[in-house]
Amino acid sequence: GLDDPMRPKAIGPLGGGLVGTTSDEYAPILEVANTAGLADLAADGRTVVFLEPIPTANLEDDPLGCLVETKDVESCRFPVTAAPLLLERQIRTLGANDDALESVDFDRIVCPEKPECAVVIDEMIAWRDGLHITGSFARHLAPRVEDALRGVLDR
Repeated sequence: GLDDPMRPKAIGPLGGGLVGTTSDEYAPILEVANTAGLADLAADGRTVVFLEPIPTANLEDDPLGCLVETKDVESCRFPVTAAPLLLERQIRTLGANDDALESVDFDRIVCPEKPECAVVIDEMIAWRDGLHITGSFARHLAPRVEDALRGVLDR
């Protein structure tokens, strides 16, 4: 997620300057962008399904590198942001007021023990780095992801 406090960023140019994604200035900018962008996507009666970002590790955590360095898999767990991100909260609020917007949260699928993620899940390496799950883990999760999407589309 762009606004995950585990990996703060600055975005711009907005009026010529950068805005930090964890700053107070960011929320109204994000809300305007979300409202306008989602209205455009939902035009002509379409339903928009927003896939929420998965948790991320902070910059210092290297899940796969940790596995290479140690035999203690449990010591490679990494913390993630526990609360929904600002982006997720805004999208969920918009969706609560608009039947054309659905939001899907995969956090518990990729990180069942959130606010801490295990690097090995279901006896397979789950995290390639602090931002991405491995391809084999993604394939393993496909049925759960499909169920989550079907649940949203069947509403």
